[in-house]
Amino acid sequence: MDMAEPKHIVFVTEHLSFGGAEVVLTTYLKSIDPNRYKISLIVRDGRGAENYLLKEVPPHIHVQTLFDQTEIKSHSCHFRAKFAKRFDEAVDSLGKVDVIVDFSPVLDKIIYRLKKRKMILWMHGDKSHMGFWERLKYRLRIRQYDKIVLLCNEMKDQFQSIFPELQDKLCIIPNPFDFDKILAKSTEESDLSVGDRKLMSETYIVSVARLVPGKDFKTIIEAGRILKERGYSYKHYIIGDGELREELQSLIDKYGLNNQIFLLGAKQNPYPWMKKADFFVHSANREGFGLAIVEAMYLGKAVIATRCPVGPAEILQDGKAGLLFPLNDADVLAGHIANYIDDLDKRRHFSEVSQQRARDFSSDRILPLLYRVLDSV
Repeated sequence: MDMAEPKHIVFVTEHLSFGGAEVVLTTYLKSIDPNRYKISLIVRDGRGAENYLLKEVPPHIHVQTLFDQTEIKSHSCHFRAKFAKRFDEAVDSLGKVDVIVDFSPVLDKIIYRLKKRKMILWMHGDKSHMGFWERLKYRLRIRQYDKIVLLCNEMKDQFQSIFPELQDKLCIIPNPFDFDKILAKSTEESDLSVGDRKLMSETYIVSVARLVPGKDFKTIIEAGRILKERGYSYKHYIIGDGELREELQSLIDKYGLNNQIFLLGAKQNPYPWMKKADFFVHSANREGFGLAIVEAMYLGKAVIATRCPVGPAEILQDGKAGLLFPLNDADVLAGHIANYIDDLDKRRHFSEVSQQRARDFSSDRILPLLYRVLDSV
């Protein structure tokens, strides 16, 4: 008897350059059983070398890019019409397609222009900041999807309170992690410069995130000022880049923290920096999940994180697997940093507990949840 043809799933993303959602997508693409599903990938924006995660996409996955670098400067209504036309043409060229997974997401603003197909929306962020009219327009768009994937229980509770009529479409799939890859990359030091090696030879704490409004590095800097006034001397490396870099550097300069807090820029491989750190600090105004938190936990780091919407508190099991501090509360954060600096036993305890908790997010535990959702559409 002939085997049934595997279901054809098309994942869609805006790009494959630096970003947590993009790392998660490549983890899925490498982990999904090719005997169970035929997978294709549509990338909206061609960014040349910036799309460096493309090299991690397995060769059996067909990849199409819709726009080159000269065409993505304007996202006007005209661009959306062109995007919808190219997207439909790209999907039609793939033959029989069973499900489209809008992973970035990137199709929600053009969904009314598209041919009707089975579609899954992947949510990566907190939506509580939306105003009334923004929520109304968003509701009209996302109700067109067959399923909506959320990353944690807290996100689902929040989403149900904002969009209660969509609760039957909601499902939870936490982000998966390729821990073997993370562990292997944490020992790769051949590309480190002499300056990098000198910095890593120091005793330091670390944060890894983009320097954008959703993250909250100002509170980290304010905590540094408080600790300096209390006589603490330590080094805090911040790995990441973004639009707020100059503003944050000005604040560091203002408080005279240039020998304490260092903006190191983005690193394609942050894991050696995380592995050698004493502990990990994550400060954010809102989250979707908190990928870097889990990565640091698996590498054996005790964690301090903001109790923000949504993700970190659930990852840290409401404080059982790491220390939490209230939004924008530099005093409490400073106290937690001092606590980890002063109390090595506490740091060791959270290091052990957090490493055990991180294993809950291994890709082999998450993939069955993904398969269940793909098979239900």
